[in-house]
Amino acid sequence: MDHTIAEVLTGLQMPFKTQCDYFLHEADTVGLHVDLPEIEDVIPDTVKAIQKNGTTKDVRRDSSERQADYAQLVMGQCLFLVAELFSYLPVTQQIKVAAYTQRPRIKETDPVDSYVLDVAFDREAVKSFGVDENLKAFFVRQGARFNQSADGELKRIEPPSWLQHEDYRHL
Repeated sequence: MDHTIAEVLTGLQMPFKTQCDYFLHEADTVGLHVDLPEIEDVIPDTVKAIQKNGTTKDVRRDSSERQADYAQLVMGQCLFLVAELFSYLPVTQQIKVAAYTQRPRIKETDPVDSYVLDVAFDREAVKSFGVDENLKAFFVRQGARFNQSADGELKRIEPPSWLQHEDYRHL
């Protein structure tokens, strides 16, 4: 299993810089520790708008639209990673995901790594996910832990308890 997971994660061509560590909890459970891309690197501040004279102009995007797009990207990437691993690991029944991103510190004591998502996916739930299904609602049904503000921003959450295990303290 260890070799297969490493090969699958290494072979994935992610559209944005995303890194992932993994842990084997038991034969049927895998943990993923996902370093997400920063919002500034993947969601543009502006979009091109066509003027009446045919020229284009950069128009600033609304912050809530950018935040909502980033939340969709984060959830989509995590679900993609999980679905891909399930397809190669027939005995694995659950994959736990802890996803974090680096954010500027407001106070010196604030962590650089901000966890934004903690979710455990069961194989059957991922198999039943439909392309027309609402991604956020699907994550909520899986018992995902995340804090999304009214403007769509994924706020910092406490790191998942499974990362407190002594084997993971080096992360």
